[in-house]
Amino acid sequence: MAEQGYNFIGMLDKSLLQIEDQPARVLYVGGEPDGKDRSRVHLARVGYDVIAAKTGANYAGLVASDQPDVAVIFPPSDANLTPESIRELKCAHSARDLLLIVVAGNANSAFRTGLYDAGADCVLAAPVDPPELVAVIRTHLRSRRLCHTLVESSQEMQAAYSSAKDAVARYQSLFNDSFDAMFVVDAASGAVRDSNQAAFELTGISRPELEGRSFWELCPAAPRSRDAGVLQTEFVCRGVPVPVLIKVNSVHSMAGSLLQYSVRDLTPLHDVRHERLGAERLSAVIETAVTINEELNTPLTVIVTSAEALRRSLRGVDSKVFTRLDYILEAAQQAQTVIDMLTKVRRAASKEYLNGTQMLDLEASLAEVEKGTSNP
Repeated sequence: MAEQGYNFIGMLDKSLLQIEDQPARVLYVGGEPDGKDRSRVHLARVGYDVIAAKTGANYAGLVASDQPDVAVIFPPSDANLTPESIRELKCAHSARDLLLIVVAGNANSAFRTGLYDAGADCVLAAPVDPPELVAVIRTHLRSRRLCHTLVESSQEMQAAYSSAKDAVARYQSLFNDSFDAMFVVDAASGAVRDSNQAAFELTGISRPELEGRSFWELCPAAPRSRDAGVLQTEFVCRGVPVPVLIKVNSVHSMAGSLLQYSVRDLTPLHDVRHERLGAERLSAVIETAVTINEELNTPLTVIVTSAEALRRSLRGVDSKVFTRLDYILEAAQQAQTVIDMLTKVRRAASKEYLNGTQMLDLEASLAEVEKGTSNP
């Protein structure tokens, strides 16, 4: 039967006898009363790294020097093993994670309770059965390993949680503060799950009112997969379609498959382009007017001067000739008045418009024209 017990222990998974891929070290102090040390032989046989020590030694000193994973103590007498000595041993820095097993002959409940309270992990009655001792060590080491694994997993989970929390906070900040309207949409139904302040400014619909509303009703041409890239289309804002640039991304969520739409209102850009074209056209008109002024001013001056000279030199001629000369002078003077008004139109100080362009100050130019009209 004993041999069968040995075979059973020998069949144990070696991983249960190891600490961090190394054989667990067992400090074996003292021995069994019969002197055969069956337990020590048994521990070595099943794969433990056994360090034998004599009774009466300084337990704390042995632990500090040998740094075992397990200490099995057979005191020569129960009087030599006191709760104070156990407490001193467990308080030592090197023994804080030590598995301490005491084999005591005193079965007194108060004595055993005192050892447990002092820090002993297990108190066995002598004589101890070697397979039982191995089973106790194996069970405690496995529990300790699981405890360490749980602690490490908890720390990793806490770190992962903190990292995820920071990432969510950063994402939420970017989402809320984005100048583009942001919509988080259920990929199956198209219902809006979340939106930002820019979405309210675009649609005129508050965030609570947007939730549950169909995004695809607001933007029928919106792409429904992230592979669509960037699309220029129309978005219904306050019942009026406006030009927008829209981009979609997938969002991973425990709530299901979601799509995040980024919508940029192109109306301001279109307005700027329209104003720029208008300014360019007006600039071309004024440039043409200035050119006309320069081209016509000299001929008109010749006409007026010549007509006045003819009028002076043709005294006594038929009055109809003078009437025709008056018509010529009046028409030429009207043309000169218009040219003088155009002459007063000048480019005001240039303003920043778009990169590489300038804008005409229309108010200043028109003011100059009006001033010229009132003071010909």
